[in-house]
Amino acid sequence: MKWKVAMLLCLLSLGRLVEAAESVAFFYGAHPPVHLLAHFHHVVVEPDEFSKEQLKRLQRNGRVVHAYVSVGEVGRERPWLKETKEVWQLGKNPDWGSRVMDLSSPGWRNYLFEHRFRPLWKEGYRGFFLDTLDSYLLATRSGEARKRQQAGLTELILRLRREFPQASIFVNRGFEVIEQVAGSIDGVAAESLYRGWDPGSQEYRKVAPKDRRWLRKKLKQIRKRYPHLMVMVLDYLPPGKWEEARRVADRIRQDGFVPWISTPAQNQMGVGSVEVLPREVLMLWDSSQEPEGELAFSDIHRLAAMPLEYLGFVPVYRDIRKGLPEGPLSGRYAGVISWFSRNVST
Repeated sequence: MKWKVAMLLCLLSLGRLVEAAESVAFFYGAHPPVHLLAHFHHVVVEPDEFSKEQLKRLQRNGRVVHAYVSVGEVGRERPWLKETKEVWQLGKNPDWGSRVMDLSSPGWRNYLFEHRFRPLWKEGYRGFFLDTLDSYLLATRSGEARKRQQAGLTELILRLRREFPQASIFVNRGFEVIEQVAGSIDGVAAESLYRGWDPGSQEYRKVAPKDRRWLRKKLKQIRKRYPHLMVMVLDYLPPGKWEEARRVADRIRQDGFVPWISTPAQNQMGVGSVEVLPREVLMLWDSSQEPEGELAFSDIHRLAAMPLEYLGFVPVYRDIRKGLPEGPLSGRYAGVISWFSRNVST
């Protein structure tokens, strides 16, 4: 009997640990490392950079994949910018060169459902991450104008819940409408609690103590009043600052929030509630230097692969004749090895 009680207590403790270990990762860049993202319960991705097979792979592992959707702005790089009407636009965001959209416009909200939410749901996404909720503040000044935007934003989120009752919905800030939509969302995120990014100066910065206290208080109020909501903090550091990223993530956890520390472009693996240590080693070789271009005859395969595999690493070969990998490699690979028998010319 005693061992059954002990086992029950152990299972209850494990349940609390699993709940406390709720994790989220953000990755918007090209060539997302799905095998690393699979370690996180919630994964937020840029749908334009994510394939259906990658989506299914994460979902087979029980992960909730959230599609990034900007509801308050349209970036100048977005191909659908030309599809938006001028009457849906409030102004511009000078820092990013994007268009600030009119959330009070039924036409704009309908466009989001017809061209973003419904197609993404059809593709298989079962989560949405709504960004740029507060962009209207850049283009409005009067209280009445802002109230119209807040009413439109509230209607958008409530409609999203009505149409997709099974979806997991995260929002980035939107503090002015949290009271109206708290029952229709699953999580709230905020950027820059300790470390941030200034798009104007293109510099990383420490958050001013006054701003940090204000944001921490706001997030704690949300967590206390709406305990069902997952409260996330996204902070930004330059690539490779792993020790500092761990310290910042620890501080965010101590505040009671779910951390994610990465670059502002979200194009490298970061540090969150889970820190994934990459095991893949990028192996650069030149097929023109090998008999018949065969990898099996190359020194990098014959002499370097076995010691790496013995140590638990996974060699990933890349023929430089096909070009070098794109995007940041930090956080994706444990290391890089190049092995050439003579000078390389491309």
